Amino acid sequence: MLGTESGSCRKVMQLNLRFISWIWHIRGSLPLAPEMSPDEAFERLDVLFQIPGTTYTREHEQLVFQKKNQPSQDKMSIFDSGILQIKDGNHGKRLYYNLVSKTLLLCFLAPALFFGFGKVFEFTKAHQATISLAAAKPAHLEGAAGTQKKDAVVPMNFIDKFLGVPEPDKKNDLENGDQEKIKKKLSPKAAYVFCGLFAFLYVIGRILEQFLIRRELSRVISLSAVFVFIIPRILTPF
Repeated sequence: MLGTESGSCRKVMQLNLRFISWIWHIRGSLPLAPEMSPDEAFERLDVLFQIPGTTYTREHEQLVFQKKNQPSQDKMSIFDSGILQIKDGNHGKRLYYNLVSKTLLLCFLAPALFFGFGKVFEFTKAHQATISLAAAKPAHLEGAAGTQKKDAVVPMNFIDKFLGVPEPDKKNDLENGDQEKIKKKLSPKAAYVFCGLFAFLYVIGRILEQFLIRRELSRVISLSAVFVFIIPRILTPF
């Protein structure tokens, strides 16, 4: 019973991950020529894995690779691991790939992080406003005399006036200036701007990487096929 329950739980978790794994996984397939064997296809793709920091193992019709500290010249540098398989289908052989990218995952999580920062700033700003209002209520309860004393400005000395010293600001003006500074510091606008920026970068990067990896794999296979077809014809005498 325990074994069956644990097995069912694993299947449910795999299904749940399947629904969200598209965030950092890039999957797809490419058609292969009918006469191309799996060995020949992987030999043509071998050039993509002869990069420093890349290790891979191949078993029959499957290739598994890992990447660490990949250089910027690597055309698959955005990916950290992946699986390539060749399977026979109804329409011939196809190369299936499932590639994992931590960069895409981090770029997807970044908007949520900055959105959380924005909400924290909004909450802190509202909390500061309630505190300032609570502190201002006792001042309003005081008499008009008290308010006049607070607003009264001490007369300046005639020497200061002669030297052109500016008059001191009122206390209310200083408090209003401090409140405006606090509002500017706690503004969530910058956090929301970064949230939108990273969301835009993720969408563009996700679509672009899907296209680029498919083009690169097809280019390597088709380029090798062109050389295999042209070189024997050049060497063959007319």
